[in-house]
Amino acid sequence: QRFVEWARAKFDIALQVEELKDLKAEQVRDLLLEQTAAKYRRREIEYPVEFRICMPVLWACSRGLFCLAAEDPFRPGTIHNTPGGSSVWR
Repeated sequence: QRFVEWARAKFDIALQVEELKDLKAEQVRDLLLEQTAAKYRRREIEYPVEFRICMPVLWACSRGLFCLAAEDPFRPGTIHNTPGGSSVWR
């Protein structure tokens, strides 16, 4: 049970105790290596795509064009005071 929890926490791999009960230590190791290798292969495909998608947003934020940060006072759903003193809901 502790090994299953460790594999989930460390590698985000869902193993079942029943699945591992009848396996030898070497077979468990091979199963874990196989699943971690599959995770790494998938991440090697996903990461460049995620990076490429995020780059325009990061570039715009770094130049002050817009920012989606939580502390952005102009995000929708906040109340702003106008120069005339009235409040505006965005």
